[in-house]
Amino acid sequence: MTVPQALQKLYSDFQNCVSKQDESGFQAALSSLKIELTKLPSLPPRLEEGPGAQEERLLARDVYETAVLFTSSLGDDAGFDRNFALLKPYYLDIRDSIPASEKEPLLWGLRLLMLLVQNRIAEFHSTLELLPLDVVSATEVSYVMELEGWMMQGSYANIGSAKSSAVSPYYIPLLDRIVTTVRNEVASCSQAAYKKLRIEDAQKILDIRADEVDAYCAEYGWKKENGYILLQQSMQQDALQGLPEAERIIHNCMQYAKELERII
Repeated sequence: MTVPQALQKLYSDFQNCVSKQDESGFQAALSSLKIELTKLPSLPPRLEEGPGAQEERLLARDVYETAVLFTSSLGDDAGFDRNFALLKPYYLDIRDSIPASEKEPLLWGLRLLMLLVQNRIAEFHSTLELLPLDVVSATEVSYVMELEGWMMQGSYANIGSAKSSAVSPYYIPLLDRIVTTVRNEVASCSQAAYKKLRIEDAQKILDIRADEVDAYCAEYGWKKENGYILLQQSMQQDALQGLPEAERIIHNCMQYAKELERII
C-alpha cells in the first residue's frame, strides 16, 4: 500500500506553491492537505498500523514541517503555532516509530526562539524539558538557549550582535524581533526603577539613536523636560493606589513572580 494518488497530487501542488512563494496558493493547498490527512487512520491520534503507515506518517510530518517553515518566513505567528501543534506529535509521540527528521533541531530551535520573541519564558523552559538530549545538544537549539541565558543575565549587547552568528536564515526575522522584545523589557524595568533619566542615558540603556527618542517617548507615554525623560513612575503608583486591595495584592504578586522567574 502506498500514499493515495489524490494525496500525492495535493502534496505536489503544495510543494509548488511553497517553491513559488505563493502565499494564497499555499494556504489553499495546505487546507486541502489537512482535510485529506485526517482521513488516514495511521496518523495521530489514531495511529493504526498498516502496510503504508510509515510512508503516510513521513509525508504528513514533511507537510507540517514545510508549513511551519513557510509561516515562519511570512511572520505569521498564529499560523506557526497552529502548524507546530500538528507537527509536535511526530517529534514526541511517534518519534521512535519513524526515521528521524534532519529538520527537527531547526524546527525546535525556531519554536523556542518564537517563545523568546513573545516573552513566554515559562513556556520556553517547559518546552525545553520535553526535548530529547540529542536535540538539546544540536547547534540550532543550543544557540537559542544561549540567547535565553543572555536575556536572563541582562547581556543585551550580546543579543543585539547575535544576528551575525545566526545558525539558520530562518532565525534572522525572529532575531530582529527579539531585539524589540528586549528593548521593551528594558524600558519596563527602567520605568519601574527610575523617575527620570537623562536623554543620553536613556539612549544608551535602550540602544536607540537620538532621532528615535521622540518615538519611544510617545510609545511609552514618557515626557521630555530639561534634558531628561520623565518616566512617570509617580503616575503609575497613583494608579496602583486607586486599585481595590485585592487587585493591588494580585498586581504585586504578579510582579514578584515575574522577577523570581527572571532570577531562576
